[in-house]
Amino acid sequence: MQNLIDLLRKTTSVATDDVAQLTKKNFNDNYGYAGKPVNFTNAFQDMPIKIKWTHEYLSKTLVKQEKIENTNDESAPLYISYADYLNISEPHLYFKTSGLLSAEIKEDYHIPEAFNCWYSNTKLGAPKTNLSWIYAGNAGTGSQIHRDIWWSSAWNYLLKGKKLWLIYPAIYSEAIKKNISEYQINPNLEDWSEVINLPYKPLTCIQNAGDMIFVPGDCYHQVINLEWTLSLTENFINETNYDLVRTYFRNSGNRDNLSKIEMIVRKGFEQLEAQK
Repeated sequence: MQNLIDLLRKTTSVATDDVAQLTKKNFNDNYGYAGKPVNFTNAFQDMPIKIKWTHEYLSKTLVKQEKIENTNDESAPLYISYADYLNISEPHLYFKTSGLLSAEIKEDYHIPEAFNCWYSNTKLGAPKTNLSWIYAGNAGTGSQIHRDIWWSSAWNYLLKGKKLWLIYPAIYSEAIKKNISEYQINPNLEDWSEVINLPYKPLTCIQNAGDMIFVPGDCYHQVINLEWTLSLTENFINETNYDLVRTYFRNSGNRDNLSKIEMIVRKGFEQLEAQK
C-alpha cells in the first residue's frame, strides 16, 4: 500500500468533480472540448445498476460464452459465461463482454446526456461495432495500455470495487506509440516504481464504487484492479471529439468507413441545430 501511496504522491492526479448533477454544458465546457480526464465522484452514485447488477442477475443475463483475457498471457484462449467466471479460482483471468449488449441489459441504464453518442444513435442503421462493455475482475487484473476504438472518448462507471487509472495526456500519444512496451505496466500491486520512473508520467486516479471516469479520445491509458471489480464502459462520438475520430479514419485509408463517419458527423450537427 505504501508504494501505491508513493505513486499517487509523485504523479499528478486526474481531476475530481463532485458536482451533484452533471449537465451537458458543464461537461462540454470544462472537460469534453478540452479533452480533460475527470472522475465524477458524486453525480452518478445513485445509478440503479449499482444495486440491480448483482452476481445472480448478471449470471442469468450474461449467458454468452465470452473470451476471457489472461493477465499472464500464458494459456490458450478461454471462453466462459459470467456465472462460470465467478467460480474460477485463477486470479489472473479478466472477464469482458465482447459483443453488443442485449436489449435487456441496455434497458437497465440511461446514458448520461453529456455522453450522447452520434454513432449509437444514428438513423443510418443499427451500429455494427460494439461500443459498450461490462468488465469483472480480481485484484491484479486489468487492461493493457491502449487508446480506445477510433480514438473515441469513453466513460467508465464502477459498480463494485476499486480501480487504479493511469491516463497519459494526449500530447504524449505519439511518443508513447513509438515505445509502447516501455509503458506496459505489469499489474504488480507491490511495486509501482516503474511508473514513477517513466519518461512521461501518467495522470493517476483511484476510482471507487459509484465514481464515473471520463477518458478523452487519443489518450493512452491503463486500468488495474486493486480489488474485485465490476464496471460498465461505453465509448462515444459527438461534438466534443468528432474531429479526432474523423482524423483516425482519414489516417486509416478506408474511404468507405470515412464516408460513413462523415455522414454520421453531419447528421449529429443537424440534430444539434434542431435542438436549438
